[in-house]
Amino acid sequence: MQIRWVICLIAVVMFISAGFFYEMDSEIDTASTVSIDNTVGDKVSELQVDRISTKGSIEHVVLCWLKDKNVNNMAQLILEKSQKLSLIPGVTSFRSGNVVQSSRNIVDDSFHVGFVMGFDSQKALTNYLNHPSHVSFVKEVLSPVMDKVVVYDIEVK
Repeated sequence: MQIRWVICLIAVVMFISAGFFYEMDSEIDTASTVSIDNTVGDKVSELQVDRISTKGSIEHVVLCWLKDKNVNNMAQLILEKSQKLSLIPGVTSFRSGNVVQSSRNIVDDSFHVGFVMGFDSQKALTNYLNHPSHVSFVKEVLSPVMDKVVVYDIEVK
């Protein structure tokens, strides 16, 4: 029984310490670290982006509704092909995935695929949107199978 209390105490101390150091580091504008171990075709097998969103950075959220009857296969293909977008200069974070079904009325779970990307500035986002790889992805991969898209750009305060 005492061991459980000791483990709980250690966990609480680690939790408090992590919060303290996060608060200290959140004002520091650190550089992105991107490491890619193996790229084969359109698939990036490992991508690691270490970054804390800083004040003034932009979070770009994209939600897509697909029109294809075989939504699951199409969503998987889109998610695989989207990984190359993370390599576009200016992207500080990149996450993508499928909708999580929810019984909560406040949650919109009607979309199929979502992306959340981070940028240091509005200019970096604009450069990303005009980058040939992004334009090509939207034109050749998304547009032919997409029924609807909703985009939210959020400035971190």
